[in-house]
Amino acid sequence: MINSSTKISRLNEVSDFVDESLMLYTFFNYLKSRKLFNEYFSIPIEIKKRESPDFEVNNNYGIEIAFAAPQSLRYADVLFDKASNNNILELDEELVNSNSIKRNDIKKFIKGPAEDLSENGYYADQLEFIWSKKVVEQIVSKTHKLNTIYTIFDKNILLVNGDFLLPRVRNISENCLRDELRINVELSNYKIKFTEIFILLDFQYKHIIRINSDDNY
Repeated sequence: MINSSTKISRLNEVSDFVDESLMLYTFFNYLKSRKLFNEYFSIPIEIKKRESPDFEVNNNYGIEIAFAAPQSLRYADVLFDKASNNNILELDEELVNSNSIKRNDIKKFIKGPAEDLSENGYYADQLEFIWSKKVVEQIVSKTHKLNTIYTIFDKNILLVNGDFLLPRVRNISENCLRDELRINVELSNYKIKFTEIFILLDFQYKHIIRINSDDNY
């Protein structure tokens, strides 16, 4: 018997697979647009869906997918897309930092044009720092797994979906991210690191932050 929770779980698995595949497709297009594809992969290309890491490409690349946005914020984005054009998604601290908000409670963060906001918002480059911390949290988590449970390939690549909060000044976001990576003590303790990390800021492969071993993260 399949109950409702099982159905939801399976729907989430399908959704995650679609998101992961879209990120891989975006990554390939990014390499092609920069004329880098042939430096990474030979044709014909063979892709295997697997676990730990998520994809194996041509038997020598392991590619792991990560989502920097909390699950609650990802769902809020879905609801916001369905809301009226006049509505506002309030980036409340609870929404930005929590994975445990119930779906029905997330609706309270979508405000109508006449509704008051519950917080004062963000100042200066505070939003960029919050974004960079969330991305680094995922990099640390995946690096830990790379050193403990993942299969190690000749090349190990991490793709991080950073398409949330969307700070407008992208160069500030990237500087904040690189600063966070450099000062992160936990990362410096791991023997094995990803060959390269790509943070996708949109799915048009125009805004991607590329980090490699030369960056001393």
